[in-house]
Amino acid sequence: MEDFGFKWHGLLTNKKEGAESALVKSRLDKIQKVGLVGQMCSMIAHELKQPLTVIENYTQSLISRQKQGSEVISEEMLSFVLSKIERSVLKAIDIIDHVQGFSKNRPLVLKPTDISKLLSKVTADFQAKNPEIKMQKNFALGLVIDGDEFELSIAFLNILKNAAQAMKGQEAPEIEVSSA
Repeated sequence: MEDFGFKWHGLLTNKKEGAESALVKSRLDKIQKVGLVGQMCSMIAHELKQPLTVIENYTQSLISRQKQGSEVISEEMLSFVLSKIERSVLKAIDIIDHVQGFSKNRPLVLKPTDISKLLSKVTADFQAKNPEIKMQKNFALGLVIDGDEFELSIAFLNILKNAAQAMKGQEAPEIEVSSA
């Protein structure tokens, strides 16, 4: 009888340990998900801040000129500013759409992407926001890959931002960007 009871005790202990292990694993999974959500929120905020800052800066510039009253805003200037604002709004919408795509587990949109054109666009946007950083650019023409243009632009922009952060405090910061 005692052997029989011992076997049951061992079996119950193993089931209890298994349940505890599953509970610990479940809690760890939740902690990891919370961490991932935090990282995603941080990334989204980081990516949305750039187009929203552009919108704010151009809007404030127009408001400031209007308040001064002495300077008439030319049609050309207004058109330029509004196109920059529109481009930034579309970029913010694209970021939001992309995040929603992640939440729906949609696959990446892989299509032929001209890396030189994409790098030119990303570096121009970056340099407009960071004029104190000198940019050396050397892009191979006709370098086309199958990729998700949005994902690639985020990756390239993050690399540039990381490089800028690494050079913070340098007297003459310079970034070299090349493709081959």
